[in-house]
Amino acid sequence: MVHLCFEHVNTNYTLIDLGAQDFWLGAMECVSYDMLLLNLKMTDLDILRVNAQLTAELEELNRSLAEQVAARKLELEQENVIRREADQHA
Repeated sequence: MVHLCFEHVNTNYTLIDLGAQDFWLGAMECVSYDMLLLNLKMTDLDILRVNAQLTAELEELNRSLAEQVAARKLELEQENVIRREADQHA
């Protein structure tokens, strides 16, 4: 178990970052403040996780879109070559 108290806020954050799962909040004067800090830290971690996930998804969408644009550009260039050749033979 991990003892969390206001006096050790930086240690608390480090333990949370390391994945500590069991929390023991000691003195009553520490409980409400530490719970608030714990909640804020967990919210921050959730935001970082979601941000990383959305960033990865956006990067994949950008790659996919770039591939689609490149493929369509190639198709249009090939169509233009065919049209020019047809115009020259006409």
